[in-house]
Amino acid sequence: MNKKSKQKPALIKIMFLTLITLLTWVGFEVYGIISQEPNLTNPDEKILAPLDPELDSETLNSLSLRVYLNQNQIEDNLLIEPATPTPTPQPEEEEEEGVEPTETPEPEIETTEENE
Repeated sequence: MNKKSKQKPALIKIMFLTLITLLTWVGFEVYGIISQEPNLTNPDEKILAPLDPELDSETLNSLSLRVYLNQNQIEDNLLIEPATPTPTPQPEEEEEEGVEPTETPEPEIETTEENE
């Protein structure tokens, strides 16, 4: 028996178990949605308030007084300017006057001979 023929039954089993899991998951979600009762016992008072059948004429007249801009005027009056990249300033190294750098001397290693 070669390797491919052994893999096919295992792959079919995994696919079958995945299908069963998916169908179970979808079934429980649908059941949960269907069995849930809507909460309509306490609607908001704003929703239940009656509407005024008369139109507000002042508001309707004020709509005609508004300023309307076309596309060119909108582009000319943008408040947001495009960002231009600015280089970040590099810190300058300050040299102290009168101080000269000195070299650190190498340590001397002393070796001791042990008598045997």
